[in-house]
Amino acid sequence: MPEGSAEDVRVGIDMSVLREFNTGTEEFIEGLVGGLDQQGLQVVGLGADEPLDPHQDRLGQPLRTKRSPLQKWDWERSGIVRAARSAGVDVLHIPYMTHPPAPPGLPTIVNVHDVIPYRFPGYQRRLRDRRYFAALRSRLPLATRLVAVSQATADDFALVFPRCAASLVVIPNGVHESFFEAPTPEGEAELARVLPLPDRPRLLYVGGYQAHKNLELLLRLAARTLIELDAELVLVGGAGRPQLEMLAGSSLKGRLRLTGRLSRPALRALYGASRALLFPSRYEGFGLPPAQALAAGIPVLASRGPALQEVLGEAALFADPDDVDTWAENLVRLVTDEDLRKRLREKGWAQASQFRWAAVAARYRNLYREVSGS
Repeated sequence: MPEGSAEDVRVGIDMSVLREFNTGTEEFIEGLVGGLDQQGLQVVGLGADEPLDPHQDRLGQPLRTKRSPLQKWDWERSGIVRAARSAGVDVLHIPYMTHPPAPPGLPTIVNVHDVIPYRFPGYQRRLRDRRYFAALRSRLPLATRLVAVSQATADDFALVFPRCAASLVVIPNGVHESFFEAPTPEGEAELARVLPLPDRPRLLYVGGYQAHKNLELLLRLAARTLIELDAELVLVGGAGRPQLEMLAGSSLKGRLRLTGRLSRPALRALYGASRALLFPSRYEGFGLPPAQALAAGIPVLASRGPALQEVLGEAALFADPDDVDTWAENLVRLVTDEDLRKRLREKGWAQASQFRWAAVAARYRNLYREVSGS
């Protein structure tokens, strides 16, 4: 790993969420550490079990059991500060939306990936959740800089946290370099073990099954179009089978497949074997799977919304999240019109180039220097 120059600051990044690498935050951390390594900047992994290796999946960290809410609360209140002071870092980077309840005595950077908990009441049903998100209203203004992953997220965050507007900056999320490259033989072999080779056009959804992901529209769309197009739909990443089982006895049996989570090489291979990505989410802070799809060279059909339109630009087709008629029309076009897919692929590669982690990490490196006065 290259040594940082004398002008570089010593940055500590909170790694406490690196457990089973099942969330976008963990993907973000791995990408950022790898990008900073390309910039020649070493970071300290606060809360990591082993020294970070940016050249390994999971940064070389072993899997760990998920923390209890009390352990998470204690770490965010005081554990992260103790770890930063013990490591002697100049800047504390917390890559998710939290902050210690008192100024830690060094500059802090906090990432804002979205404001979903404040927009969707289902995320604050429990008393402990309501207390947690209420506490953030007094904590987040203490951050030196808050980094939103899109301008749309920055705008939404400023409405929820008006006291933080002056400290907000926008740096987009990054896409792992492997999605810009051809699928590996290992990834294709792993995918073949999970899914049989398709004998029909394959459509893809990547993401969770939370209410705002709008899987209801996806299933209505499948019922309307899959037989007509002689296509199949693969759902990747969700936990649970209720939606799939709901259609198991219908005429779509055998055309809907659920994989659960895939490794990055297998996911890259699946993008390469798919005709299009369908992303009907009602709200996103960035939209990582669509950005990955652009990098991998497959067209995207997405819900019309500020963040997704910002990230995808003119490289995708859009429809309102409740307009199944327009979704169906656009999907038929994507599956049957090779010229359209070619135009979207070319636009997609150009659009995705701004999300390479080396370029994104360079902006973080400049931000570290700015807040530390270097």
